[in-house]
Amino acid sequence: MRTLRLALAAVLAATLGAGSAGPAGGVQGDGATQVYVSPDGDDAGTGSADQPFQSLERARDAVRELIAGGMTGDVVVRLGGGTYYLDEPLRLDERDSGRDGHQVVYTNEPGERPVVVGGRPINGWHPHTRDVWRAHVPEVAAGDWTFNQLFVGGERATLARSPNSGYYRAGSPNPVIAPEDRQLRFRYTQAEAGVVDSIADPRSVQVYVYGTRDWFSNTIRLESIDRDDRVATLTSEALQALNQGSHYRLEGFAEALDQPGEWYLDRDEGYVYYWPADTSVPLNRQTIVAPTVQDVFVLRGTSPDQRVHDVVVEGLGFDGSGFTDYFMETEEASSDETATGRGRVWNRPAERNRHGTVRLENSENVVLRDLEIKNAGFSGISIDQYSRGVTVTGNEIHEYGYHGVILTGVRAGIVDDEGAQVYDNRDHTIVDNHIHHGGRLVGHGSGIFINQSGDNLISHNHVHDQARYGIGGKGLIGSEMADHLPDTYDGPEITWENHFDLLTSRDNVISFNHIHNVLQQTEDGGAISFKGVGTGTVVDNNYIHHVEGVPGVHASLLYEGIYLDDDTSYALIENNIVHDVNGPGSNLTIYAKGFGNRITNNVLVTSTTGTSTVGIISGQWLNVPVREHQWDHNIIYAAHGPLNLYQFAGGWFPATDPPWVQASDHNLFYSPTGEYVVTNIPGDDTLANWRTLLDGRYDQNSVTADPLFVDPENHDYRLQPNSPALDLGFQPIDTEKIGLTDDFGRVQGLAVAANDPDRVDLAWQPVDAAASYRVAVSTRYEGPFRTVGETSDGEFRHQPTPAERSRPLYVVVSAVVDGVPAGHSAVLTVPPPVSWDTVVDEDFDDEPVGQPPAGWEVDATGGSVSVELTPDGDGHSLRLVDDVTGVDGLSATLRFEASSSRFRYTVRARADQADGAFLPRLTDPAGVLATEVGFAGNGALRYWRQRDPNAYTDIGPFEPGRWYTFTLDADVGHQSYDLFVDGAQVVDDAAFMNPVGSIDRLVLPARSQTGTYHVDFVTIQHARQG
Repeated sequence: MRTLRLALAAVLAATLGAGSAGPAGGVQGDGATQVYVSPDGDDAGTGSADQPFQSLERARDAVRELIAGGMTGDVVVRLGGGTYYLDEPLRLDERDSGRDGHQVVYTNEPGERPVVVGGRPINGWHPHTRDVWRAHVPEVAAGDWTFNQLFVGGERATLARSPNSGYYRAGSPNPVIAPEDRQLRFRYTQAEAGVVDSIADPRSVQVYVYGTRDWFSNTIRLESIDRDDRVATLTSEALQALNQGSHYRLEGFAEALDQPGEWYLDRDEGYVYYWPADTSVPLNRQTIVAPTVQDVFVLRGTSPDQRVHDVVVEGLGFDGSGFTDYFMETEEASSDETATGRGRVWNRPAERNRHGTVRLENSENVVLRDLEIKNAGFSGISIDQYSRGVTVTGNEIHEYGYHGVILTGVRAGIVDDEGAQVYDNRDHTIVDNHIHHGGRLVGHGSGIFINQSGDNLISHNHVHDQARYGIGGKGLIGSEMADHLPDTYDGPEITWENHFDLLTSRDNVISFNHIHNVLQQTEDGGAISFKGVGTGTVVDNNYIHHVEGVPGVHASLLYEGIYLDDDTSYALIENNIVHDVNGPGSNLTIYAKGFGNRITNNVLVTSTTGTSTVGIISGQWLNVPVREHQWDHNIIYAAHGPLNLYQFAGGWFPATDPPWVQASDHNLFYSPTGEYVVTNIPGDDTLANWRTLLDGRYDQNSVTADPLFVDPENHDYRLQPNSPALDLGFQPIDTEKIGLTDDFGRVQGLAVAANDPDRVDLAWQPVDAAASYRVAVSTRYEGPFRTVGETSDGEFRHQPTPAERSRPLYVVVSAVVDGVPAGHSAVLTVPPPVSWDTVVDEDFDDEPVGQPPAGWEVDATGGSVSVELTPDGDGHSLRLVDDVTGVDGLSATLRFEASSSRFRYTVRARADQADGAFLPRLTDPAGVLATEVGFAGNGALRYWRQRDPNAYTDIGPFEPGRWYTFTLDADVGHQSYDLFVDGAQVVDDAAFMNPVGSIDRLVLPARSQTGTYHVDFVTIQHARQG
């Protein structure tokens, strides 16, 4: 079986590379039927290329009808380019399956980039304070919707938090909190009392907190605050006790909104507040999305006997899905999934946490290929119970909250009618995926996580920047299994000999993966880590480096390259390279527990940081014995100082039969100082003494010598031809085969090489199969994208249009293979090549009430101009009252530094009646009008354009007494402006009323009709190149 799976790894690219659907247009030559969808389509259409459907649900229902009577060819659902916002998941079940030897395929229209978003845009933003904007969301106010994330321009905004970086540390619970209450309550210290005591509404706060050990994070809302005893009470229990030193942060409350990029949601009033991180672009030009669903694309049969099957999902983008108010790793003690005795099943994700942007359950023979999955609230892909033969290949999965890919079978102790463990989640192929920047919301999130899933091939993935593991597998420890079985278990009595039968995380091959920059938020784990799994694990030809930890935040404990944790037995660890395990505690290239593990032909470079560093460490824990290990043909290398080649945690056990280490030989050890240490053995801690144990059983043929790496200082651990390791039988490791294969078609490494007003230079990593690359750009994150050129290499120069110079530019590069653009890059945001100098920032709050504003020229003919308390709001604003009809004199004028190029002007204003005229103007130094926008006397919002005195446009009626925000993004050089009202663009490139050489004043005039008007938040910014 192992040989077959390894052979499969070598040929996967060929077998998975062929698409299943041909060119668009009716029925193909191979019998495939096409169903078309477009964001601009109509569900009343026919689903043809000329009359596409608009919704994915309508397309799914059409496919159901097509295949109900059988299939004579594939059915292909083609999504046109654009964004598909969902309020509900798209759900497929067994009725949507392929049959008769054919598949149902959901794919992109060739050359186009459809993106399915598990959320909806938030519009209608208004200034709330000088820095903070807000938008009203009626569904939130009504209690019909809430959300825990906000995405701005495709990036996850920061939920307002305290502290702004790092964590607080819990104080001592003694004597205030009883031990049995310490999962529900914690004490804050006097140092945090000012922050905590300032919180007006404790139930608006969510607490992100780790327990006694930095293994699992919890997200739990606050119930109450006892300010006298400094005790915070949570709404639900954390996984572990919250003792002195447990680190936490407070999130999501008004008082924490204190820096750019942060947001929070007032659930009672229905307002979302945001302090823009990017002020170079008006907020109303930025795409702001809140999630609506936790699962976006669901493939779930109605039962294990009625599975969804033979479905392909390829070429699509997924962006954004929801998280939760309550995250605790395991099931509650009262759950049906919990065990008797000690309660929670350790390391097993609760069912409520197995959401995925793409989620499968009761599924078989499903292919997920060439997808980009970004900003998942939980996991990117969740393959849950009763799923078999799922292929995940060619995908980029990033910026997810929990795991990149999670595989979960039924828990240990669920048995069939014959008393055998149900083996329901198996035979998956997770190959050639780029999985990165994970665990953004859960501090123990990983790249790929396995619990009760086996016979999987996990190969050629590039996994990096993870909160915890790169790849992790979990099950149950044999010594604890009897206390963690379900009440319904009626199988054989558990013994050491048969307990592996219940562990279905077995026979997994982890090969040719490149894993680095992991354990960024937790400790006591490895880049590849297993605990309590079944037998037959193979870890082969992986490249592992930079296992990090967080100094000063997490406990200084254990950091491993490869971790065979408690009861991981009969595993093969071979041909791996591990270096730079650089945590703040004990840094171990391999930690091996369990029975019968073989570690062979690995390059293990010990760390130069931390409190200790070891090549191979082994130890017994939780009454799980360690026996029959074999360590042979390894290179264990210290770049500096002595080499601690082996360590026996807790001390060497007396001789046992079979022994702790069955064999250790033909290894090469190197220390530049010639010092070789074996820790915690009888006698002195030297290699010479180690070689005498058990009658000279160990390392008699091993040598101490320089292995002659090609360039170890630059991490090139290939061997020179005369390396002494070769004489010992060490087999060279071909690093060229590790990581993503040449058939990984997605463009990687897209970056800006230069960004000037007249050019944007782009560069990316070449794709081997690409004949050329197509470059497309947009001024909005969600598109549409327009193609601006094609190139044969990994570089391109784009010349921005005037509109593109004034705002962020979003870029996608596609690899053209066989004449079809595919393998789109992730969207790259190119900031505008300008910065903004604020020359006016006036909120009137510092001006005395009842007086004209300082610095303004006021003409109060026929009325009054004064600073007053803001009606229906906080602070001060400017009020203009026109008492005399027919007199065109009342005004307030502000002069500012003149602009002769690009500038931006924003004003918030309101008219208390429908029949008054109030149209703020921008003029040149001679008073020549350039723009006039505001309230017309006919009850409409109006803007003027060009030089014709009648050339105005009424935008629509306004509501008296309501504030409106007007933003003009103007360019004197082009004699035009874009106009936004309350976050919505109402005109693009409107011509100035008159030609002007510069603009240096704002005039607020009340014209000819009586009325009362208010103005607040006046800002003027000048563009500056560079």
